[in-house]
Amino acid sequence: MMRKYFGLSKDKFTKYVICSKCGSLYSFKECFCSNGFPKVCAHIAYRNHPHRSRRRPCGQKLLKEIITKDGKQYYPVKSYCYYSLMESLPAILSRPSYLEKCEHWRSREVRDGLLGDIYDGEIWREFQIFKGRPFLTQPYNIALMMNCDWFQPFDHSQYSVGVLYLTILNLPRSIRFKPENIIITGIIPGPKEPDPYEINSYLRPLVKELNALWTEGLSLMHGSQPVTIRAALLATVCDIPATSKIGGFLGHSSQYACWKCTRKFLYKEALNRVDFSGIQTGSPRRHERQKSNAIQTTRALTPTERKSLESENGSRFSELMHLEYYDCVRFAIIDPMHNLFLGTAKRILQMQWVQSGILDRNSLDILQQTVDKCMVTSKVGRIPRKIASHFSNLNADEWKNWTLLFSPIALHGIISSEHYSCWQLFVNACNIYCSPILSHSDIDRAHSLITHFFTVAENLYGAAFVTINMHLHLHLQQCFKDYGPCYGFWLFSFERYNGILGKYHTNHSSIEIQLMRRFTDNQVVRSAAQIPTEYDSLFMGLLSSKSSGSSTDTIFGQASSIPSTLSARLLSLTKCPVQPSLDYVECCPQQIASLLPPFVLHKLDTISLLHLKSCYQAFLPGINLVSIPQLCRKHKVAMWWSERLNALTSRERNVSYIGAFWAEPDSSITSNCDRLSVGIIEFFFSQRILLENDYKEVMMAKVNWLLEYPDRHKFGEPVELWYHDLFQPFGISSFIPLTRIQHLYITSVLDINGEQVLAVNPIRRKLFI
Repeated sequence: MMRKYFGLSKDKFTKYVICSKCGSLYSFKECFCSNGFPKVCAHIAYRNHPHRSRRRPCGQKLLKEIITKDGKQYYPVKSYCYYSLMESLPAILSRPSYLEKCEHWRSREVRDGLLGDIYDGEIWREFQIFKGRPFLTQPYNIALMMNCDWFQPFDHSQYSVGVLYLTILNLPRSIRFKPENIIITGIIPGPKEPDPYEINSYLRPLVKELNALWTEGLSLMHGSQPVTIRAALLATVCDIPATSKIGGFLGHSSQYACWKCTRKFLYKEALNRVDFSGIQTGSPRRHERQKSNAIQTTRALTPTERKSLESENGSRFSELMHLEYYDCVRFAIIDPMHNLFLGTAKRILQMQWVQSGILDRNSLDILQQTVDKCMVTSKVGRIPRKIASHFSNLNADEWKNWTLLFSPIALHGIISSEHYSCWQLFVNACNIYCSPILSHSDIDRAHSLITHFFTVAENLYGAAFVTINMHLHLHLQQCFKDYGPCYGFWLFSFERYNGILGKYHTNHSSIEIQLMRRFTDNQVVRSAAQIPTEYDSLFMGLLSSKSSGSSTDTIFGQASSIPSTLSARLLSLTKCPVQPSLDYVECCPQQIASLLPPFVLHKLDTISLLHLKSCYQAFLPGINLVSIPQLCRKHKVAMWWSERLNALTSRERNVSYIGAFWAEPDSSITSNCDRLSVGIIEFFFSQRILLENDYKEVMMAKVNWLLEYPDRHKFGEPVELWYHDLFQPFGISSFIPLTRIQHLYITSVLDINGEQVLAVNPIRRKLFI
């Protein structure tokens, strides 16, 4: 009944026939002669080859014959499942309030010079009007991003399946990568990845529809009004091998391996491969030249001539070049997840330090113990648990957490200072690149750090250590200027979807068809406006995931969306000099900070009340001191930017340490922002007080500020050292509004020269604009 109601009895996607020999694509009808007999592949790779024998058609069987009780049936030897954009986009865009969410970016207010999302990058600005024709300036037009990746759906098997993902960039970042907003447009069949020439067959149906969406658009009803929606593919982000395949570039071991510049890497016999060392970059590649060279390769008469042209020019033809607006160089983004964490971080740990003995078995055990003892917040994610086993099988999240959070604390004293200093350069560059808000000066500073790291690493480990992945570090700078912070485009979400698809239950036969069928059925259910009331008792239990994950309220993440103007005010509160402002109270909606139950009524002693009144006077205007009660509601736990903060009174193991520009050593409140203090939260509390003739609730924390260790910067940026159990005297700065908190920390207690010292590493706050 459910399948009938939602129309799931028939596949929503097209099953193309793929030649198992040459990768040519056919519709099922094209595979039959007029007399009903099946055809063989008629593709001729080199029609003008000088040898007649090489001008023969492929001749491979396209269909296999199956004898059933109904007689002969023909099925494709190899199928490509394609989910038409002309069907998937209308279903998604017709959801309630969806187009309004796609237009939300127009109302953002971002300070000049800041990049908070893709909308602030150069590509988005350039496509407001393209070649004199309005595109993004016109309401409801959408920009798309594509990812192509392969994964293994079976355990202990080399069978690989490829997936073409699309997502709509107009959506707010908080919902852009949710499952209901992801389009799987194609599932590329195994058992192995297609070669760079075959991949164009899989891109061809998509490119044809993208051209139609660009020139003619898609007609939809928006409310009672018809609208025409045009679409453009403005970004492709993949790992290096996939980018080379779908973008029309040579492989990562070729002399023209970089798709951003024209530098020619020379073969070095001592390395037995191409030498990627040196921080030099070639002149930037240009799309027009790249496309011209690629078209030239398609006119080659022989495979030898084609390979010669490709090697000479560093380009091969991609089906995406048929898109008139598509810039195959700039639109091919370098993914920070693969480039930084699964690339260089993994290589320097496993291939360099472990294999060369810089980290021996004992060192790895110590690293694991240090990481296990670290106190982390609830939102850190996966903690690396396989460090002692040579960092084996760490996923991308674990590599990111190890690099940014744990390694600066754990590695100090385990490796030599020269290796540690080199690693610090890399970590500090990654910290900047992984910021949710960037300025152009931030990007330039990160580029300077990553370039310095490149030079030092090459001097330490030699030319054999340097890969094309490290060379691509030098081009991250322009990618961030083109597309903004990495949260808008990196591949963590798509990697998770590979895992989700891999866990779908199948019968291990025609795996691609089953995966696409499962995905399209889920999308149809998610897109359904509602279920008839007479079916509620039958289906609502089965569709609980739909109602919790795809309702109008949840699908758009209302609970976590923060206006950009509010974000800017909150940013200024944490860094500006302390002065009276109602923003400390009014800029604290529930999605920013809240105190969790249970609470108890707590009576402040006389001294605490005096200090609290002085504290209120420092940051709140028009306060009526008489209205400040001695009683407050005392809490053990608070939520701050979706992080769970545990006070000392909560008796939780992971007590929250915070950093703020707030406390001076004499316990007064700072008048500037050049000194960051670190403290541990004793408890949270709230009060209603009279401000400018109106009662307002104030959420505060009672903090014990740590004493600064004399050699505070012994470990170098970003780690700082503070005394573990020595505190500043109690005073007015012992109370702080939650909106003033700058950082949370990952912490570890270390023994340094016989003293218990707390090492702290800041966790970057995910404040998006």
